[in-house]
Amino acid sequence: MALTALTVAGMVGYGAWGRLQRAEDQLRRQQHVLESLEDTLEERTEALAIVESSGARFQRLWPRSGGSGRRLDWIATVEALVPELQVPVLKYTLKPQASIEEQEGIRLWRVDIDLQLGLVHEGILLAFWQALESSNLGIFDLRACRIVRRSDPPAPLAVNLEGRCQLEWYGFSRYETDKNDADDGPDDPADGP
Repeated sequence: MALTALTVAGMVGYGAWGRLQRAEDQLRRQQHVLESLEDTLEERTEALAIVESSGARFQRLWPRSGGSGRRLDWIATVEALVPELQVPVLKYTLKPQASIEEQEGIRLWRVDIDLQLGLVHEGILLAFWQALESSNLGIFDLRACRIVRRSDPPAPLAVNLEGRCQLEWYGFSRYETDKNDADDGPDDPADGP
């Protein structure tokens, strides 16, 4: 009888121990989810603080950037170049960011860009390209560019030409790996295009 009571007590204890282990595992998973949510909230809070402190101009640009600091930098740079270089017409499409390679906490990314510029003369396209390359936004690779005449004969101070270009924008961003489970891969960077 004592042996039966001892066996029953052991089974109850083992069952309680199993429930305790499952509860601890669930608690660890929930803590990991909570930490991830806190990190996301912190990133978004920082992004909103940047937007609010940067004034109305960046508040106007931020929605167009897709919530990316790098794309916001692109928009701000390009909008500054338009009046500086006297570009009459500028249109562009930024494709989604593609991750090229990830290694040791650094991600190499690429964004394909379709660019269309209205030009008074072809020198504006060259000046735009040189200004873009010296902007410190990243590395730009001109894949194709074509200039089409819009008016014949050319008129002074009119949009006589149209430049249609495809380029690739390369850059680096840091990411953090989860130290508890490195097999999950990198977290998404807050500043990717």
